[in-house]
Amino acid sequence: GWDETTPVCDWDGITCDGNGRVTRINLSAQRLEGTIPNTLNAITTLTEVFLGSNKYSGSIPKSICLIPNLVTLDLTFNELTGTLPAAFSSAALQFLSLAHNRLEGVFPVSLSDNLAQVRKLDLQYNRLSGSIPDMQGDLDDIEEFNLSNNLFSGTIPTWFGRLATLQRLFLSNNRLTGTIPLALTDRVLSISQLFLHGNMLTGTLPAALADLPNLNLLFIDDNKLTGTVPQELCDMNLNEAFFHNGGGNTTITDVDKTYEELYGDASGRGARRTTSTSQMEQIFSDPSFRHMQRQGDPATERDGCTSIACPAGYKSVEGGKDGVFPCEMCDSDHLNPYLGSNSCFEVTEGEILRTLYEATNGPTTWTGASNWGDQSVSACEKEGVTCTTSGEIYSIVLEKKGLSGTLPPDVGFLPRLRVLDLSDNEIGGGLPQELRLPPLEELDISNNQITGKVPVPLCTKQGLNGNGKDGIFSCDTVACRARSAAPRGYADAGPTGDKCSICQGDRTEDNVLGVTECAAVKEVREGITPFGVVGEVAIALVGVFIIVGLFWFWRRSKVSRDYINDRAYHVHGRGRDEMETRGLTEEQRDGEADGGNQPSAIEEEVDPLAGIEGIDDIESHLTTMEVKVKDEWSSKRESQKEVWLDVPKIQ
Repeated sequence: GWDETTPVCDWDGITCDGNGRVTRINLSAQRLEGTIPNTLNAITTLTEVFLGSNKYSGSIPKSICLIPNLVTLDLTFNELTGTLPAAFSSAALQFLSLAHNRLEGVFPVSLSDNLAQVRKLDLQYNRLSGSIPDMQGDLDDIEEFNLSNNLFSGTIPTWFGRLATLQRLFLSNNRLTGTIPLALTDRVLSISQLFLHGNMLTGTLPAALADLPNLNLLFIDDNKLTGTVPQELCDMNLNEAFFHNGGGNTTITDVDKTYEELYGDASGRGARRTTSTSQMEQIFSDPSFRHMQRQGDPATERDGCTSIACPAGYKSVEGGKDGVFPCEMCDSDHLNPYLGSNSCFEVTEGEILRTLYEATNGPTTWTGASNWGDQSVSACEKEGVTCTTSGEIYSIVLEKKGLSGTLPPDVGFLPRLRVLDLSDNEIGGGLPQELRLPPLEELDISNNQITGKVPVPLCTKQGLNGNGKDGIFSCDTVACRARSAAPRGYADAGPTGDKCSICQGDRTEDNVLGVTECAAVKEVREGITPFGVVGEVAIALVGVFIIVGLFWFWRRSKVSRDYINDRAYHVHGRGRDEMETRGLTEEQRDGEADGGNQPSAIEEEVDPLAGIEGIDDIESHLTTMEVKVKDEWSSKRESQKEVWLDVPKIQ
């Protein structure tokens, strides 16, 4: 007990060092309730804290994260809520287990700041969400990483493949998508257990996993993996430990006994409280516990492939073949295209068409194929549908029918589908990779709003739109990628024919799959400037510059003309007009002023600018005019008694 009259080092669950300082608290399975004390960081010598299998509630106190020399923290099997701690102060932390609680939120990147020495990180069975953050540089000594049974999404990080010390990776029962990364085989040669089941992983099972020499447990069932189990993996006798244990069966009774040794019986008596919970978690709460047999169930014959996953077209409640749930063939193998499925798809082709109709907003946006909404019409009688002689759907042609919404993956479960034409509609979303499953030969999704990338399994599908011709496979043969176009929305197979060309400009219309004509090309064809708004502005600016240039040239010419006229007036007006009127009678001058007849010498006006080609001719032309005027009047000097004064030219 905990009696204040008794030395603390003698209390149950308390361990002290030679100096009487508390170094360990182990109160596992003591039916403790309430919240975890907020003063544990005051015990600076504390290195191990075991408070698992109680009924602690509330959030994880900050004080427990501030224990300076903490090495082990076990808070599993409680009712803790809130979020994960942002960080731990102790750089010596090696074992951190917060599993089987009610923690929520994302995985904070800062949590990994002081995890350089962590060997085990166990966060399974919580409600954590978001993507798995990059923690590669902070987990140098990690041996076990367990995030199973949460709500994590996104893809499996490739940095797991660079954790040289990693032995056990548990990511099962989340919402992970994408493929199994080949990076997992980069450096993790020490990995022995890899649990990826219960997610939404796609693609095929990499044969490179056979390069992991220590791998003995591999669970990939209950995903959306296709293909077959590579023979290299079948030959490794994987998962044998869960079918046989030293020549016999591992039983539920064995686990029950182990649980009682660790935590006591149902009444709570007999628990060895000084024992860590790690052994119990490894056996009882491990996701692969569900593969063990009940005592007395006979083992059945199996091979190396089905011990990893039942093949496509088969089902198993647990996804693998063992003494309780052998792989059983589905009634219709095409309705179960995945490896390790727990059940067969109980769905008819008519129901698949119904799903397609509803997913593409058939009741509201379709402009044709009206009998699709009539459930009394059989699948083969629906408009645009062609069936084989045996009544299986062969082709679906729904071009220009007003389809919108998204393309459901269920279409890929039509076993005889060879032609799928959904061109010239408004379908959005991505292209489901389940379309790789049927024997498709023609696929046309051009002129829709489908985004993303063409799934790799479709890019390598032999015969799809001629793909694989002359040994050449290309995603463009399925559909031109975003910001490219071809006349049919996809490239011709082989080295010749139409190819997908890169679109110019940055138009939203080009950012989809299967474009048949780039937006800029279409605008040129329709008489619209190919440069868009930017081009129109540029053209307007060029026009402004031209107008300004013409105005500047006109102004310069006008200045030149004014200058010439001023000089001409000075020379011609004063040197000719004034001198010409000298010596005339008053009546003659009055007549001149009234617009009468001019003397014959000045009847014809001479353009003072005649012969001038530029500003550089002005001076020489003015000099010529002066000489001309002088010559005209020199002949009159005798009769009119006028004196011509040679005035020096002023430079």
